Amino acid sequence: MKSFESYPSGDNGVPITNPKKGAFTVKQGMKKIRNEFSNGNNVIIDTRKMVPEHIEQLKKAIDEAGVGKWYNVVSVRSKKMEGNIISKFELHKKWVETIGKEGEMLKLDEVDLRSFDLSDILLEQAYLIECTFDDLKLENIDFHTSLLASSTFKNAYLDKCDFYKSDLRYTDFSNCVIKNSRFSKGDCWEAIFRNAYLIDCNLINVSFYLTDFSWARLENVDISVSTFKETLLNGVTLKNIKGIKEAFFESINIGTSEKPILLESEKAREWMLEKCEVNG
Repeated sequence: MKSFESYPSGDNGVPITNPKKGAFTVKQGMKKIRNEFSNGNNVIIDTRKMVPEHIEQLKKAIDEAGVGKWYNVVSVRSKKMEGNIISKFELHKKWVETIGKEGEMLKLDEVDLRSFDLSDILLEQAYLIECTFDDLKLENIDFHTSLLASSTFKNAYLDKCDFYKSDLRYTDFSNCVIKNSRFSKGDCWEAIFRNAYLIDCNLINVSFYLTDFSWARLENVDISVSTFKETLLNGVTLKNIKGIKEAFFESINIGTSEKPILLESEKAREWMLEKCEVNG
């Protein structure tokens, strides 16, 4: 089995997007595949860590090369599972619309949802544990009161999405662009927003315990009555932040995870006020 990864994580945890530094290329992929054939091996391609664009590019290269018949682990499994998952979407829609009288609550664990069109799918009040939404463009998706623990939205674009009262523990939003979205009353325990851009978002009454905002940019967001405890803010950019005076600050970390610099209570609030840029 040959595994390929579109954007492997670097030493700092940030995905590598430069092919010269290790990001996937079709040329490198085909070279590895040909090497396996040269050694007399058949090849099964595992694409679980590849973005759809790279999967299609590799498939095209294989077809054009005419080197053999290929079996993609995820694609084969997805064909068998796709109908089942779509059926689960439909049952969940009925469950939501009938307030639980009919249908069935959606429960997915470790499912890659990047190959599904989620634009018209009801995902509110669902269990979506360790699911993959990386690189997707998601607009007007309602996740409210859903369990999204340990799921990943890396490099995704989110606009007008609703995470109201959602469980976002350990969820990874690294390198995301998040606009006009609501996170109020959510649990972001150890969630990751590293290098993310949040603009015009509602972050009211959110738990930010050990949440990682390192090198993130927060603009025109409201953090009123949210709780900050050991929240990592190293390198963060703050602009027009509302609710700093109303937020609860137990502590913030302006250092790193390895070398923490903790500011507590009013010192944390003062740092936020001083750090925040204000226009108009």
